[in-house]
Amino acid sequence: PGTPNRVRRGERESARGAIFTSQTSTVTEAASDEIDDLDGELPRVTQLTEAHKNAIRAIRKIKYFVARRKFQQARKPYDVRDVIEQYSQGHLNMMVRIKELQRRLDQTLGKPGSYLAGIDRVGNVKPMTVGARLYRVEQQLGNMDKKLDSLTYIVNALAQKQQIALRSVEDDV
Repeated sequence: PGTPNRVRRGERESARGAIFTSQTSTVTEAASDEIDDLDGELPRVTQLTEAHKNAIRAIRKIKYFVARRKFQQARKPYDVRDVIEQYSQGHLNMMVRIKELQRRLDQTLGKPGSYLAGIDRVGNVKPMTVGARLYRVEQQLGNMDKKLDSLTYIVNALAQKQQIALRSVEDDV
């Protein structure tokens, strides 16, 4: 009575025009109904019509038959063909995943032996993969190593000539 937005239980049922109330009401609904019934009105006893009882029976039977069928399927021994089919399907899925991983590795690292050129047969520039970049860096390091070896040889040769020239100057003095 204190809140204008809430309707008391008796008024709500009469507005619907039904005597039937659900037996699946939650605890919170029951607690809020008790709060609403401050004037001492007792909750009404639920009256089920024969149609409601038949509907409940039909639903229970359907649930029973479904549960029985699931139980029978769970008890059924495995068929060898089904096991082989599941195994082959799992194997096929695994092979597809491995092939996809290989494709992604080839795309990222590049296929072995394809590191040499950055241009394909048609003349298009191939994308630089990690493997191609690594190969290119190794080639550049090899070239730099050869150049450094030749430079150290030249520097050593010049140093020896200079030492010989210094000795000859010292000998002359």
